[in-house]
Amino acid sequence: MGKPSGAALPPVILVTAFDQFALRAFDAAAVDYLTKPIKVALLKQRTRNILQLTRLTRDLRASEERLRLVMEATGEGVWDWNIRSDIVDFSVTLTKILGYTTKESASNQSAWREHLHPEDRERVLQAFFDHLE
Repeated sequence: MGKPSGAALPPVILVTAFDQFALRAFDAAAVDYLTKPIKVALLKQRTRNILQLTRLTRDLRASEERLRLVMEATGEGVWDWNIRSDIVDFSVTLTKILGYTTKESASNQSAWREHLHPEDRERVLQAFFDHLE
């Protein structure tokens, strides 16, 4: 039994006497498992955690969809730089605004720097790093 694509599934906790069934259960949409004998307090806590995670995930998806619609409607481009991993993510709109294909967009800060016009590079980088401080 596989997961239906695009369908919202209720959280499933497998209760089993055998650990080896757990991996198969995850393939069939289980989100957690408990082995027998069942500890009621543990079952309640895991159920609360899973329900909370399910609600948060649903809310996050709705928020992301609203943001996507706003970004699409306004034609705004966005980029996000994860400083720790040095990965830069450009929105599709920003990539189009800059005249690049998705494959051409910068994937890290160094690559982004290379996209700056040589006459602007020093000034832009100075303002950028001043802002980070």
